Amino acid sequence: MISSRDKKFTVPRAKLLASLRQSLSIHRQQYQDAIRDYKKALIANLTQALKQAKSVTVPKIEDIRAVKVEFDAPVSHEREILRAIEELEYMDVDTVEIDEQTFNSYVRNEWPWASSFLSNAVKYNLQASRS
Repeated sequence: MISSRDKKFTVPRAKLLASLRQSLSIHRQQYQDAIRDYKKALIANLTQALKQAKSVTVPKIEDIRAVKVEFDAPVSHEREILRAIEELEYMDVDTVEIDEQTFNSYVRNEWPWASSFLSNAVKYNLQASRS
């Protein structure tokens, strides 16, 4: 039996390019949605933090330190997809041999960063919908 790391696929370059371009379009839309939801959630979070800070009557450093704003901004991975597209565009071949991880990224749109990107996007969306 062939282990996952040893699997190789010979695929048409044109199909890879089409898959990557579709992935790029999907990622751009997901990123724009994440930015929109991030902004809403951040405004709600900052508004709550401001109310909390203003409620401190006798300022003590402990009370002020208790005011937290914890938010990581969405990160676009567009450059990674564009780099893959550019590499394939410069190849002067009809087919390309790729491993399983590359296949999962390029064809199935399952990039190593995808799960954390999407879980953050869901977090922004949930927090934005509460505001």
